Order: sequence, then C-alpha cells, then structure tokens
Amino acid sequence: MSVLETATAPAGAATTGQANKKKSIMLKVNGRSYQRVDCIGRGGSAKVYRVTAENGKMFALKRVNIENADETTVKGYKGEINLLQKLSNVDRVIQLFDYELNEEKQILSLLMEMGELDLYTLLRIRQNSEGSKLDPVFIRYYWKEMLECLSAVHAHDIVHSDLKPANFVLVQGRLKLIDFGIANAIQTDETVNVHRETQVGTPNYMSPESLMDSNQYSFTSAKGGRFPIAHGPKGPKLVKMGKPSDVWSLGCILYQMVYGQLPFAHIQNMMARYHAIINWNHPIDFPEKGTGAFAAHL
Repeated sequence: MSVLETATAPAGAATTGQANKKKSIMLKVNGRSYQRVDCIGRGGSAKVYRVTAENGKMFALKRVNIENADETTVKGYKGEINLLQKLSNVDRVIQLFDYELNEEKQILSLLMEMGELDLYTLLRIRQNSEGSKLDPVFIRYYWKEMLECLSAVHAHDIVHSDLKPANFVLVQGRLKLIDFGIANAIQTDETVNVHRETQVGTPNYMSPESLMDSNQYSFTSAKGGRFPIAHGPKGPKLVKMGKPSDVWSLGCILYQMVYGQLPFAHIQNMMARYHAIINWNHPIDFPEKGTGAFAAHL
C-alpha cells in the first residue's frame, strides 16, 4: 500500500458509520472524498481546511483558487509540491500525502499532515497566561526544535525564505515546518542568486538581503552602512539569498521569544523600519533582561 492508502485505509464499520452520521461538505482529491470539518487558515486565494478521511484520520487540505493567479504565484504553489515531495522523508517537514490540479475548476489541492498547533498560537497562549513572560526552559526547548527543523531543510539545500512562528507547527509534540510556497532549492555554495519578480516573505522576519534588490543596491560599508543605489530602478529583481537568510529569520524569532517583541518593532514607520534592517550600522538593542529573565543566560 502507498503512504496515502495506508493513511486513509478504513478502520472498520464503527468508524465509517460514525463519520456518516453527520452529513456535511465533502471535498475531493483525486477521487477520494474527505469530510470538511472547519477552516483553519486562509491567505490570498488559498484556504486550509481540517478534513477527515473515511477512517476518521484528520488531514490539512490546502485549496488554492488559481483562476486569477499570475504565473509567479502558480509557480510558487507548484514549487511547494515539488519541494514537499523532495523532502518527503524528512521528519521535520510536514508530509504531503496527495495533490491534484483541477484544470476545469482551476483549483489546486494539497492534502497534508495535520498539525495540532502552530508556534505563533502557542507563544501567544503562553505569553497571555504567564504575563508576557516565557519560561527559560520553554524557550530553550523550542529554540532547539526550530534549529533542528532548519538544519533538516538546509541539509537538503533548501532555503525556506519565509520563516516565522506561524510556519512551525506541532505534530505529536515536535515542531515541523510548513508553507514552502516561496522556498527555493539552492546551489551547494553559501549563497545563490535567486530571481524574484516581487519581494516575498514576512517583512518583520526578513533578512536585509531579502529586502534588497541587488540590481539596485550594493553591499558596502560606504554611506553610513546603507546599501546605496548602484544600478537604477529598472531591471528584474536579483536577490542574493542563501541559508544565512533563514538563520536571520530564526534569530528574529528567538529575539521575539526572549524580549517579547521583534528587533525592529519599536520603529513604527514601515519604511523607516526597512531602512533600519538594511543598515548594518543600525544598533540592535539587547536589554539585560528579557521576558522570563532568559537573556542573561544567552
């Protein structure tokens, strides 16, 4: 049996009968029916549903309406499928069980492993219940979990490009990475030039190099540490990306866990915040004590 067949194999008459008691919306992927439970996430033209198979097992079903999507967006979703297939044996990456592109309805469906909770929600719950403070043991544990996730992906020469708490999910107590829609397979050297039509990623966690168009800016210590305009405003974006870009994003998450906010969150104006991130002479504040008094132990 395939992995999908094993995961969706009927567990017996009792389970099937229980599933049939309540009639609800059924969603199909390659002819297999899944009962929709609820919507657990949405963004742009994509929605993620919690669904159950006939045997009662739960999955996450991402459905993307690509009818009005541009070519770059469609490439991103197809690239996510390719990367999830490449990483199918990596236990720190959410598993893809099945996928289908319905040409008639212009719907792309991805049937994936179901996580119990994402790290963003977990951090919010813990901070609310503990007066905005996180226990040092808690921080150390999840920092190690994130490092292991990133190490597993980088070992296969993949740059995720959009690391943030919401893209780590708990599966049976262990963190796994999700959302590889803008990830890239890279060369084996330390950096790689990646052509991008638009900026990607979550700005607050993005590295300086991912915010910059290296056709317009050059990495230099001149002009106060800024990246001065070098080639004018025209031309395709060429972002010099590599594994260190993901490491920066992970560092931002650690800073957030320790101090309760992101490194540049105190800068309210978004454009000013961008300029601060790309200015390597801009100081980053490291208070003596963080949330949970963990900073002294770093």
